[in-house]
Amino acid sequence: MKTFFYILTILFVVPLCSVYTQEKIDVIYLKNGKTYKGTIIENVINKYVRIELQSDSIVKINYSRIVKIEKEDVSSSDTTESVPDEKVTAPEPTVVKSPQVKISPPVVTPPPNVRRTNVYIMPLGFLEFGPVLGAEYAVDSQVSIGAHLRIPSLGLLTYPVFSSRGESADEISGLGIGADIKFYSKSVNEGWYFGGILEYDYGSSTYSQNDPGEWINSSKYIAIVFPGGYKFDLSPRLYLNVGAEFGCILNISSDPTVHPNDHTNTSNWNQGQTTIFGMLDLTLGINL
Repeated sequence: MKTFFYILTILFVVPLCSVYTQEKIDVIYLKNGKTYKGTIIENVINKYVRIELQSDSIVKINYSRIVKIEKEDVSSSDTTESVPDEKVTAPEPTVVKSPQVKISPPVVTPPPNVRRTNVYIMPLGFLEFGPVLGAEYAVDSQVSIGAHLRIPSLGLLTYPVFSSRGESADEISGLGIGADIKFYSKSVNEGWYFGGILEYDYGSSTYSQNDPGEWINSSKYIAIVFPGGYKFDLSPRLYLNVGAEFGCILNISSDPTVHPNDHTNTSNWNQGQTTIFGMLDLTLGINL
């Protein structure tokens, strides 16, 4: 009796388990008669369905085209599937991010330490039109402005240049006051330079001094000069300019000639003149 019961149980339960373990497949029926079989991977109600077909392709179908969706046993379903008229979505490619390359900013060379203020002397002026004492200030790294004093009476060339009636002056007195600007190729510390100078000069020249025919001419001049050369940075404190200057001296005012030993003589030999000149420049300076 028990043996019969066991046999009956096996005959009933095994087919039942087989039914419940049967694999199911999703089937979508369209209004145009086509069907799609596979596994639904996304179902947005009233919008669309995405189904992965047995061929591993993925199809997206709008709800407006669907008649019904059912499940069928794999064994009983037709493994053939309709050729979809929808765009097959290929698996999204894997994006490989390249490593970020850190770009270092360019190396910027800091501007040189500009030496703003200096004082200088032009000793070569003793052989030319008088020594010059001056000071300069750097308004930026490549431009400087300055002011200076010139002592014409201490320059050897001053006397023959300011001749009158073919005679060189025996004595000269006066002073020159000027301003200048210079532009440098590298920096105000060192390099090629060029610029401009404007100088106002006034003074008197005495001729045939201590003779009965002695005479004195007094005049005022404007000198326009263009310097150029190279500035050598000898040390943090010292520099040397080597170059040349070219320009002209314009007479702007001439007083009548004075005859100190003959007051009856009214001859005026102070006609004034314009002089074009060139000279070497040798300047020694100290940075403050």
